[in-house]
Amino acid sequence: MLHRRHLIAAASVGAVLGPPAFAQASQEPEVIALRPSRFPHSRIGASVSIDGQGPFIFAVDSGSQRSMVADSLVQRLGLAPTGRTEINGVTAPAELPTVQVGQLEFGRKSHGGLTLPVARRDLLAAEGLIGLDVLSQFRLIFHIDRGVAEVVGAELEFNNVGPTDETGTNIPPRWHRAGRARSGQLVVRAVTVGGVRCRAFVDNGAQHSVGNGALYGALSRGLSPRVGPSTPVRIYDVPGLTRAAERAVVDSVQLPGRPLGETPLLFADLHVFDTLDIADAPALLIGADLMGQFRRVVLDYPLDRMAFILPSAEAEAAASGQG
Repeated sequence: MLHRRHLIAAASVGAVLGPPAFAQASQEPEVIALRPSRFPHSRIGASVSIDGQGPFIFAVDSGSQRSMVADSLVQRLGLAPTGRTEINGVTAPAELPTVQVGQLEFGRKSHGGLTLPVARRDLLAAEGLIGLDVLSQFRLIFHIDRGVAEVVGAELEFNNVGPTDETGTNIPPRWHRAGRARSGQLVVRAVTVGGVRCRAFVDNGAQHSVGNGALYGALSRGLSPRVGPSTPVRIYDVPGLTRAAERAVVDSVQLPGRPLGETPLLFADLHVFDTLDIADAPALLIGADLMGQFRRVVLDYPLDRMAFILPSAEAEAAASGQG
């Protein structure tokens, strides 16, 4: 059963959805920032050097297709403008100015000859942003319980990412095979919302999880809808563009190894669903709110897989067949 008290718990994202039609608002909708995330476990900073200068703190963002640099840092370093480019933002495409970076040092690797979009410092909430164009070379481990992240180079052995039992023995994570989109994003099918199987991807830069119109439609059909009444909102992300969206409560969410009951979600036909070619079927952006249900989340880009690791006690129960 869905309780209306949950309707105030979610914040939102997106574009106006098609059928089924959402309720019309009689007052101005609430405006909410989708990103940058304010959750400590997902707002991760990384040390970056540019052309031998630094270190500077860049945000690590698994939902951004392009790395970016803040306008204030461009002025500070005197980086040369190269023109303008269109980027695929989460909510909508946006046109941004670009600068040339000779060498960017990140994750013990040097990335040369980059042309980076320039975004406002107040929107990035950092001196820059590391997106999938660079992250896709690494394994990214979010230690939710400690509020830190670890970037592991593709050439390094990957182990010890699971919790341990009372003897100190490591419990191996259960890997979920992911498809790889052209942008480098990992997309899994191991998620259901209201009994509807979804394609899903992790965006640690988003504060809130967002379903697309196809998911909302599937949840709304039939005599017993699995989603409650919706409330219109407006959201914005890094490019500074606001889009219309809806928020509502679904009766259940099943993440890998983690069943949830009633859960507030946002619904919008975001631009990112189109760029990932998953707009026509039920899909879910997993934001920082749902990431917080786990001890660790691992995005293994080189091997096209993900792991969602439960808190130790729950992982031990699941491993022994008690969960």
